[in-house]
Amino acid sequence: MALAQSYRDSVRVQKDGIAQVWKNPLGLTPQEVFYSVGTNAGAMLAAHGALTTCIIIAATAAGVAPDIALPTHAFTVNEDGTVTVLEGPYVP
Repeated sequence: MALAQSYRDSVRVQKDGIAQVWKNPLGLTPQEVFYSVGTNAGAMLAAHGALTTCIIIAATAAGVAPDIALPTHAFTVNEDGTVTVLEGPYVP
């Protein structure tokens, strides 16, 4: 039961992270969110990507489809750690 709760909590955090950037409740654009994080934006995305990978691995092991949210747009992590949102859609 604890493992199932941990999975649900991880999914909630993953989806909340996506919503904070790509559907920001304060009305900020994704680029504005990344500007506010500054040079830590790339590290933030890397940590979120690792969480997403863990969820996918756990779901695959359980034989179920992963319950994750994805970014709406493509992005690039710049050399200085900042992030630039691109015009096209995100492709996993």
